[in-house]
Amino acid sequence: MSSSKSDLLIKWGRERLYIPLPDTSITLGKLKDELSERTGLPIGQFKLVHAGAVMKDNNAPLANYGLKGGSTVTLIGTSTPLPKARDTSASSKPTLPRTQEGILITIKAELDNVQQKIHPSLEAFLNSISSSEEIQEPRIVNPTAENLQLEHTRLGELLLQSLLRLDAINPDSEWEDARKARKAAVKEVQADLDKLDTSWKEARSRAVAANGSTEGTTSAGDGGPTPKSKSKRRK
Repeated sequence: MSSSKSDLLIKWGRERLYIPLPDTSITLGKLKDELSERTGLPIGQFKLVHAGAVMKDNNAPLANYGLKGGSTVTLIGTSTPLPKARDTSASSKPTLPRTQEGILITIKAELDNVQQKIHPSLEAFLNSISSSEEIQEPRIVNPTAENLQLEHTRLGELLLQSLLRLDAINPDSEWEDARKARKAAVKEVQADLDKLDTSWKEARSRAVAANGSTEGTTSAGDGGPTPKSKSKRRK
């Protein structure tokens, strides 16, 4: 689908939606109505993230969130209800007390999970689709177009799940440190997701140019780049 400079880019997994934005005074609720109609998702089953923050006030104009033509918004949602904030009032499992310190520990644990379990695979994926003439390690063992497509999808889903878990953390309004930590964590994971998608898009464009074909450019989920043979190794 073609786009103009006045459109919002909505990133929803592998999908890319372009929403006309004639006026930033329209409310977030109106945008959600439009997206609900376009995606078939009930409004209560998706969230919108921009600049590392989840947009929540449906009555606020889009200008309040810094949105303008050309802005990118990530839609996080599924056909099943999204996870809600954890209820610690009654549980058979031990839980952290509902304190700011407990919230900060939970946020740190989520970031540690991303850094320890997702980042190594993300680095290998990005090295495998890099345009650099030098082979960088780590890399995917068998970087065929099909395997790269599957890995891009897997990493994207893992990062989106992390964003959902972070959004389900609800610090009390007076816990300023916890609120800042959650916002910073969302921004960090969102940056990883943006890097993943941008690098994948660039790799696909290079593959199309190298093959002299436009096949697979109509949908973000079709096909994938064919990795080049590289002769130089990093010392």
